[in-house]
Amino acid sequence: AREFLGKDSYEFGDLGLEADRRVKAAVAEMRGKSEYELGDLSKALDQIAKDEVCKLAGKEPGEYEFGDLSIEVDKRVKAAVCDFSGKETYEAGDLTR
Repeated sequence: AREFLGKDSYEFGDLGLEADRRVKAAVAEMRGKSEYELGDLSKALDQIAKDEVCKLAGKEPGEYEFGDLSIEVDKRVKAAVCDFSGKETYEAGDLTR
């Protein structure tokens, strides 16, 4: 605890307070801010998720548009069905025929 807290004495709650301080500092840094504000973690996680969807869709990070994930999943499922059925293009019912 001494190393984590950076002090020799321990008081109840010190570990939680230090963890909270470190997490908030890391989130603020992720957001390019000097100080954490309520909602920053949600915004940071939202951006991370959107950037990962961009990677899946072959887009540059920051180019996310609503529906990108659904479009990419649809495209990949249809490609898998085509591979399975031996067809070049997907038609409704290909998997059930």
